[in-house]
Amino acid sequence: MTDVSLNLPYLEGLSTAELTGMADSLGLALPPGLERSFIIEELLDAGDDDWPEEPEKQKPPPSKANFGMPALLPQQYNINFIDVLIRDPLWIYAFWEISARDRENHEGAEDFEGYVLRVSGAGASFSVPVEIADSGRYLGFPSLSPAEKQAYTLELCALRGPACPVLAVSRPFSLPALAAPARTNFPAESSFPDLEEYRE
Repeated sequence: MTDVSLNLPYLEGLSTAELTGMADSLGLALPPGLERSFIIEELLDAGDDDWPEEPEKQKPPPSKANFGMPALLPQQYNINFIDVLIRDPLWIYAFWEISARDRENHEGAEDFEGYVLRVSGAGASFSVPVEIADSGRYLGFPSLSPAEKQAYTLELCALRGPACPVLAVSRPFSLPALAAPARTNFPAESSFPDLEEYRE
């Protein structure tokens, strides 16, 4: 086994004759006239071969805690909210949730008539009734020109006789305006051939 001092700084401090003598003592068959750097490299390789291999470190077994069941998202968060996803210039998808407490308060009342989505904007306002079990719905909008583009809000309301308490309000949203159709310049009528000539 080689000495512990057989490392690069130690070998570089030796003369070429000492390096060659060390290679002979280790039984290395080096060709005569081999450059110093190659002798050092051969000695380092021989030193690595003589050292016992370090036993491979065993990885600890994986913790069972890392492979637990994934956390399931709840069906509801028991809050009132409403939000909007814009599908295209004419359609949105509204989705909402009503807390259990508000459901009990409104749905148990004698004057409860259902829920309604109320859309309000600068120039348009309309309401759409929704079923008690619903939690989402597509809503269609009239097409607007770029000049008529406006912001809307969506309210989720409970119908209670003449009252209409608001349960949740969406963030304001705008629908993208439809692009104006491309204009095509057709030739004037006088440039078309007279069809009467072809009918004869």
